This record gives sequence, structure tokens and C-alpha cells, in this order.
Amino acid sequence: MLADAKSREQLGFICVAVFVVVASLRDVYFAATLQAYSPLHVAAIAFTLCTLVFLSAALVRRQGLRDLRPWPWEVVGINVTSAIAWIAYFYALKHLEPSLVQVLWAGIGPLSVGWLEAGGIVLARPVLVGPTERLFHRGILVSLILASLVVTAGVSGTPAQSGGRPILGALLALLSGISISINVLLCKRLNERRVGPVTILAVRFVGVVIVAALIAVVIGDVTIGGWSIGELGVVAAAALLLIVAPIFVNQVGISLAPPLTVRVVMALGPVLVFLLQLREGRLRASGYSLAVIVLYAVFAILATVARQWPHGVSLRHVHFWRRAKPLRTGSQELQSGDREAWSRATPDQRRLERPPCP
Repeated sequence: MLADAKSREQLGFICVAVFVVVASLRDVYFAATLQAYSPLHVAAIAFTLCTLVFLSAALVRRQGLRDLRPWPWEVVGINVTSAIAWIAYFYALKHLEPSLVQVLWAGIGPLSVGWLEAGGIVLARPVLVGPTERLFHRGILVSLILASLVVTAGVSGTPAQSGGRPILGALLALLSGISISINVLLCKRLNERRVGPVTILAVRFVGVVIVAALIAVVIGDVTIGGWSIGELGVVAAAALLLIVAPIFVNQVGISLAPPLTVRVVMALGPVLVFLLQLREGRLRASGYSLAVIVLYAVFAILATVARQWPHGVSLRHVHFWRRAKPLRTGSQELQSGDREAWSRATPDQRRLERPPCP
């Protein structure tokens, strides 16, 4: 059994590593492609194919779409957030170097979830964030601010652009990161309600196609004469290989690999994107960009390691919970050393029903 578990973890690590490599290639390839073609056209092509592939898989595996009937608002929510996230991401790739897009996109994710929960918006079961991890999150926020400054000052690897386009790209990358975080929480909610992942993927990207088409009509971006059959085929193949396939591989990797492995490998994504940018040669090398990318990777890895500590809290909190005894309240078993200690507990401590899964 131990050997089987180790093999599963190794397969999970390989899947996550493959996903990071392919996602990095995706960003570099589409960043170059979007210099010549409309992000709206590319989004419509790519996610029409995504929907067809996963819808076919759902039908073949007999994962009925009827499982989604009780949750119409969640389905609407994942479509709206998918549309915002991917269209904004493609426009960000058009105006920024891909490595900085990855930093802004990935870094704002965990921060935005914490801000939502602090504002009372809880879309899935909250995870306790300890003081040490919160400290490293502040480091991630600093790296995002520095990345924005690098873009604003025009010292990134992107050629000089007029009209504030780099700033717009940075804002769109942040918007995309926030939207995809909400999207993942909504998908997790559906998973908790026993809706299969293939079923979710079958309907998750319909909104991207619809919104991209509507925006194209509104702004008059409906000219398709620039697309030849060959170019259309190349972009379609790239969408299958660099968008559709990684989504499936990532799902397998997350289900098999330890969370620590998943997060550490993904934190190295922007570094790999930067190296691929240099290899591509379209953008100039920027030491400022590299410094920000490394700073983000360091804080992201430290925050991930801190998540693995007992309960993700400080030693004082660990002592509090070690001497805790179960206290039955309604249908929940809450942890409390005694009623007096429970009354002094912080909201985060009270929300912790059991040691969270890492």
C-alpha cells in the first residue's frame, strides 16, 4: 500500500510539473499570437474547442448534466467568472510580458480569497490562515506592488507602449486572478455537492465563448478575413495542446500529488515563463522583472510551507488546541478547552472544527 501511495504521488508530481511546463509554453505562445490576432477571436476559438471536448467526455462517461439542475446560480457564476478571467488574461498577455502576467495573476489569488472572507463573503469552506502564513502573504502583496511599479515605470521586458496599455494590462491580470479565484471556489462548491469535475468542465467555458462574441460585436471586432485556414488550424491545435490538455493534466496532478508539492511547483511557473521568454527572443531581458519574479516565488513557497505547519497557526494557538476537548454544539463538533477559553478564542480559532487538510 505504501508503494502504491508513493507511485501515485510520483505520478501526481509528474502531472503537476507537466502542467506548469505546458502552461508556461501556453503563455509565451499566446502572448506572441495575440500581437497579431484579436484576443476575442482566440478566446472564442480556444474555448469552443474546450467546451466540445469536455462536453463529449461528459456524455461518453455518462456524467449527466442533470446533476447541475439544482445549482443554476453556481453554473451562471462559474461561466461569468470564467469569461472575465480568460478574456482579461488574454488581453493582459497582449500588453505585458507573460512572466509578470503570471506573477500578478497567481499572486492576487490567495490574497483576494482572504479579502472576500474578511468581508463576510464565503463561497466555500474557509481555511484557517495562521499569522506566519499571513506574514508571507504580505510579502506576496509587496511583490505584486513591485511588479506593478516595474510595469508602470516601463522597465519590464515589454517594448515601450503608449496610452497606458501596460498599466491596463496589469489591472487586467489582477482582475483575471481575482475572477479565477472566485471561479475555483464556485467549482469547489459544486464538487462538494457531488457534481463531477468533467460535468463542470463541460459547462465551465460556455460563458467565455458567449461573452467574447458579444464584446466582438459591440466593439466591431468581427472581421475574420485576417484568418487563413492554416492559421486557424494552428491556433486550434495550440488551444487543444496548451489549454485543453493542461486542464485535464492539472486535475489529475492535484488529485494525486501532496498539496505542498503542487503549490511549490506552481510557484516556480513565472520563473520558467521568464526563461522561455528569453529563449523566444521577442522580449528583452529585464533584471527588474527577474527580481520581482524571484521575490514572488520565494514568498509563495514560504507561504506554502507555512500552510503545512500544525493548524497553520502559531505555537501558542497549537497549545490551545492540544488541550482542547470536544464540545458538541448542535450538529457541529467544535474544539474548546473550556467555555472560558472558547469565549476568548478568535473568530479564526472558532472556525477551526478540525485540523484542516493541507
